[in-house]
Amino acid sequence: MRVDKGWGWPYNEGMNRRDYLAKEAKGYDHDGSAKCVGRCLLLALALGLVSCIGPDKHVGILPGLIVERLQWMDEVAMVKQAKGLPIEDEIREAAVLDAMEGLGREAGLPGGVVREFFVGQMEAAKALQREWFRSNPKGEKLVEPLPDLNSSVRPALDQIGRQMIEAVVDARENGEPAELIRATRRRMNQESYSRSVTGSAIKGLRAGLHSSDQ
Repeated sequence: MRVDKGWGWPYNEGMNRRDYLAKEAKGYDHDGSAKCVGRCLLLALALGLVSCIGPDKHVGILPGLIVERLQWMDEVAMVKQAKGLPIEDEIREAAVLDAMEGLGREAGLPGGVVREFFVGQMEAAKALQREWFRSNPKGEKLVEPLPDLNSSVRPALDQIGRQMIEAVVDARENGEPAELIRATRRRMNQESYSRSVTGSAIKGLRAGLHSSDQ
């Protein structure tokens, strides 16, 4: 699992997302006090803590959001492996694409822009999950309790998706596409993502920035 930066969940120094999810699943705050399960995560989402990523003034927050979305894929792959679920989930993918396209249209984006952008991010995510499966064929990296996809992971991914739409709008209106693509590639290289993962994410980003489909 890559080193997390604390984006998108209540972060204390020394506690990564996996530790947070374990605490959250057990029903305790980070100081050990009892809480309602999911309260901290829901508060984090409501406050939009993902937007706290420090953006480069020339490229905005989109590179960081692309990486942040991918950083959740260890948890997704872990749950799918433990439960014998396939990496491909056509029903979930279609629902996400439809929802993001609707939000994108509300924000003034052509539907094709949103769909192509998120198809690229989903393909990158699935490539990363496949890599996790190959590197962990016998489940050695599983942690207990497992993260809950529906109550913890997917709400966070949906929130990141909404912020991605806002960032794409801003990039299309104010950004420099070529520099944004270069910055995203640099950022993904720093995180040591494979060529397959990076290529899919960049393909979606490029389509989202340049497509003129209405």
